Amino acid sequence: MDCDYVDGDHKELSTIALTSSLTSVGAWAFSDSGLTEISVTGVTTIATGVFNGCYQLGNVELAYGTTSIGDYAFTGSGITEITIPKMVTSIGEWAFVSCIRLADVYYGGTQEEWETIEIKTGNDYLTNATIHYAQ
Repeated sequence: MDCDYVDGDHKELSTIALTSSLTSVGAWAFSDSGLTEISVTGVTTIATGVFNGCYQLGNVELAYGTTSIGDYAFTGSGITEITIPKMVTSIGEWAFVSCIRLADVYYGGTQEEWETIEIKTGNDYLTNATIHYAQ
């Protein structure tokens, strides 16, 4: 099952749960929405710009099984902390640009595993946050 752009004015959308039956979410699907909370369980790739401009978004927990975070995925969002599973192998360009409130990253692996992730240009707010390792 796929989910593409949410049609219409979705500024009032505040909470979503992407369940295990959902395999992908289209690029920019929830961009500029009023999301304050998300739960991601089945999606392996966080698409390009999917949560771009979600200024009210606070804490994000990516599910076990997520392998990549696309370009501009959280650009300009209000996230303060994010949990990233150790299966993530790449983080796209500008995925966390302008995430000025991002303070804590909870990573499901070791520091050595974190250092093997391909983190592309424009992710200073992510890399300058406090990284908490599971092991």
